[in-house]
Amino acid sequence: MQRPTHPSPIRRPPPASPRPRVRAAVSALLLLIALPVPSRAQRTPLVLMPPAEEAALARSAADSDISDHADVWVLYEDGYRLHAAGTNGWTCLVDRDHPESVAPICYDPEGTRTLVPGVVRIERLRAGGLPYQAAVDSVEALYRAGVLPEPTRPVFTTMLSRNQRLHSAPDGPAIGAWRPHVMIFDPGFSNEGMALPEGSSIMVSHLGRIFNYLILPVGSWSDDVEGPSSLEPAVVTAPRTIERLPVRPGSGPCSAP
Repeated sequence: MQRPTHPSPIRRPPPASPRPRVRAAVSALLLLIALPVPSRAQRTPLVLMPPAEEAALARSAADSDISDHADVWVLYEDGYRLHAAGTNGWTCLVDRDHPESVAPICYDPEGTRTLVPGVVRIERLRAGGLPYQAAVDSVEALYRAGVLPEPTRPVFTTMLSRNQRLHSAPDGPAIGAWRPHVMIFDPGFSNEGMALPEGSSIMVSHLGRIFNYLILPVGSWSDDVEGPSSLEPAVVTAPRTIERLPVRPGSGPCSAP
């Protein structure tokens, strides 16, 4: 009698490997965990201001018909906190790429959706002790990994405050208020690709693939006072002294996300 035959066992294909974006996200998070955190004594203090004063300064970065209806973030020792919720999709805050800089800036709605979350994370990392560029590099890794959303179009920002106190670079000299200007963020911009000569007032600043922007001087500040001519050297003013206030835990009308 013929023995019954048994069907060959079904061989299942090996499980699919994790998606590249998932692997990249895990790598980015592990990179953040592995970064050394200096002690509080090693951290470079930033210029802090009373919240109401900083909020008013942040709004001065754009025309009032925009900034009066924007989200406003204020910097504390532990990072940015939402000070006022807006209605038009814009966001205004005071950036500090240099420890002594005071740089009011407003982001359009696409910047609010994509770049502002990165800026908030950068300041949280700096509050933990990372230098500015290291914090930028860490957040750039989160964009590459898909943890943070990348812009789907160029992002438009304004820096029109006469009270801005800028530095030529995160580790560069003070240049005061410089000029009223707008900035357009786009990974494809470069000085070489746009044939912008060295020393031009129109330039591309590159901190990373996402934080890469074209600087365009404009004619007047947000209060309609005429700015310096692009044909004249900008006046370099001494940075003002702003009282450093201790952080007040839980203060501010809105808590951080």
